[in-house]
Amino acid sequence: METPRPEKLQEVPDIDPTTGISKSFLEDCLWIPVTYRTRQFPELVQMIRRSNWRMRTYEERFPADKYANVVNEKNRDAIAQINKLAAVLNEAIEDGTLGTVINEKDFKNIYNTISTLCSPAAPLL
Repeated sequence: METPRPEKLQEVPDIDPTTGISKSFLEDCLWIPVTYRTRQFPELVQMIRRSNWRMRTYEERFPADKYANVVNEKNRDAIAQINKLAAVLNEAIEDGTLGTVINEKDFKNIYNTISTLCSPAAPLL
């Protein structure tokens, strides 16, 4: 059975005018900077593993069957970068290399790059 499409697609919320990316994209990740500031990196890695958390791609967060104009000329390159970094992070989580091959410095770089692509004012690690 085909899933009914909404009559009117929603607008992607909270678009940063500079980047064209929704600042809401990082809502799934807001616990990471808070946890990172209060715990050691190995503890954060263990929390990620235990919770089976993964970073959604931009299109997973804002599916085209629910949101209008998700990917456009202004944000296309940034979304491609976000999705590529999310894939790297998710692969490291899945194969157990988060914390070793992807070390703390790499993790911070990935997270901070994604945050900055979403909004230059986003919280960094």
